[in-house]
Amino acid sequence: MRIVNALLALCFLALIALYSAMTPPSLSGSHWSCRNVERGFTSKAFDDYFQITEHLILHFASDKSLTIFQEGEVQKTSESSQAYEFGIDAEYVQKDNNLAITFERIRWSEKPENARFFVNDIESLKGYSINYNYYIKNKQLYIYSADHAENLNYLCYSSQP
Repeated sequence: MRIVNALLALCFLALIALYSAMTPPSLSGSHWSCRNVERGFTSKAFDDYFQITEHLILHFASDKSLTIFQEGEVQKTSESSQAYEFGIDAEYVQKDNNLAITFERIRWSEKPENARFFVNDIESLKGYSINYNYYIKNKQLYIYSADHAENLNYLCYSSQP
């Protein structure tokens, strides 16, 4: 009987270990840095744009609050680059490897003057919700769109020691 109890306890511990290994860690309290360059736009509104560079800092302040700081440059085909910088306050729900983000507030620090469609695109995020999938491996956070939209995929690096 002791052997059966020991085997059952061992199986139970193995199941707990397996579940822990398969469950993504909480994002609460984590900081991530992401960089991205977008080119080859397919939307008619962005025909005049050559590229948009992005540097994002994601700060998961709690188990539901997310702050995004983004800066970069917008470059139209016939113009020089224009810098931009803004912050986004958002709420998120993390379940398994799914991340649902609702953008609540946009705060501009620096708006590019001649990039109306870019500015409108960012401002249209207010109140918008998007679903991502993600996983963490070796201090890297892979975030990708649940509906497989390529422009919403990010590779981020932990900015914590």
